[in-house]
Amino acid sequence: MDIDAPSVTQPTVKDLLDRGAKLYAGGHTAAAAKVYREALTIAPRDPTVRLRHAIAIWHGEDRAEEALAEIRDLGREFPQAAIFAHEGLILNSLGRFEDGVAASRKAIAKDPDYSSAWLDLATAIPPAEAESLVAELRAMLAAEPEAKAARDLQYALATALRKIDDTDGAFDATAEGNRLSPMRWDAAQELGMQDLLRSVFDARLMQRLQGAGLADDRLVFITGMPRSGTTLLDRMLTAHPVIASVGETTTVGMIFNQLIGQVGRDPAKLRQTLTPSVITQMGQAVLQGVAGRLQGQQAARIIDKMPPNTLFWPLIAAMFPNARILHMQRHPLGTCLSCWEASFAFGLDYATDMTALGQAYRQYADLTDHWNVLMGSRIRSVLYEDLVTDSEPVVRGVLEHLGLPFDARCLEPDTSGPVKTASVAQVRAPVSSGSLDRWMRYRGRLQAVVDGMGGEHWLAARWRAIQARSREQRPE
Repeated sequence: MDIDAPSVTQPTVKDLLDRGAKLYAGGHTAAAAKVYREALTIAPRDPTVRLRHAIAIWHGEDRAEEALAEIRDLGREFPQAAIFAHEGLILNSLGRFEDGVAASRKAIAKDPDYSSAWLDLATAIPPAEAESLVAELRAMLAAEPEAKAARDLQYALATALRKIDDTDGAFDATAEGNRLSPMRWDAAQELGMQDLLRSVFDARLMQRLQGAGLADDRLVFITGMPRSGTTLLDRMLTAHPVIASVGETTTVGMIFNQLIGQVGRDPAKLRQTLTPSVITQMGQAVLQGVAGRLQGQQAARIIDKMPPNTLFWPLIAAMFPNARILHMQRHPLGTCLSCWEASFAFGLDYATDMTALGQAYRQYADLTDHWNVLMGSRIRSVLYEDLVTDSEPVVRGVLEHLGLPFDARCLEPDTSGPVKTASVAQVRAPVSSGSLDRWMRYRGRLQAVVDGMGGEHWLAARWRAIQARSREQRPE
């Protein structure tokens, strides 16, 4: 099996821009960065190539300061709203919110209709200034902008309203923003992929692959439903002096999709192709991707925090028999409310519709239950509610599972460094239980989510099962 397919001969700048955009839109940001670097060799001063390359190395390679410097140079040469808005986006990811406000304001001054700048402004603005921003946003919405701008403005309004504790208004604004968002999630297509994975990674294949893969014990995969607390756990663990994080990578999924592209979707052919030598080659490709993000940093444990890697637990276990796989869990409605509020702005396509959100959660729950039966003790469950209310024993248990001694710095994680998820603001604050029961305020408005999951009885049983599995793995 050839993991790395050859690139197109002598591509044009347009070819490379199109290919990079497709990769970036699919979440393959590190791969997009490589494509844009190739474009830079052809057109080193092209502003579009430079901007896209900067964003890709920020998002895909954790080179935030380098990306910021390039974007600021671009802003001096081409003072345009899009460039200033991306400057604000990166500044927010670094927790430099005051500078983020200034950059977003520059973007808005250049073009008030550049709607994503309003969302970045709402993310960065302090609560004391949020009320005046609410007035600005409502004035913009009163002018009846086109649908995409109205959607962004509604999300910005919801963010600003949450900062002044207008929870009902924030919920209504989120609902309107989600209504204006296109529904791109296909429940049947997602379920088809999950069924394929179930068929491929059965007990016989896992038995045949025992002893295969790479005997590298450094890798730690933090997984779970988006908005379940994966970023918080990542931040707490990387406060340990011998743990590093490469953020969210799509490498595992890309490698499996390459396999499908070469072999097809027939489960028998895929199982036949997944020999020990191929599994080892796939693991080497993952390690190569990780090494590119570490930028020479040495670490005893390396975290890949990609929530949807729940899809690929058996593949990860086969490639890296000594890797640790952590499953972050949270109350289902707490998770889903947070997804619904983050929604389209952060790429959660299913989260714009409550019924689809409930269905997506149920699919994730059914698949991870299936994997837990298949894989047993390979998966370590971590409960968000315990992590924020009784942090020390939870962190001690996780570190013990990783084969590391406890370090008190993990209880007060560093809030510096880039954050490129919907948790960009939350992780800058101290570890807190303040959002634990927030979903209860909206319980009556979340019924469509519950129905999508399978109803009240399923929800109650799921929450009991989450608590039981997480707590049985905690040390005494």
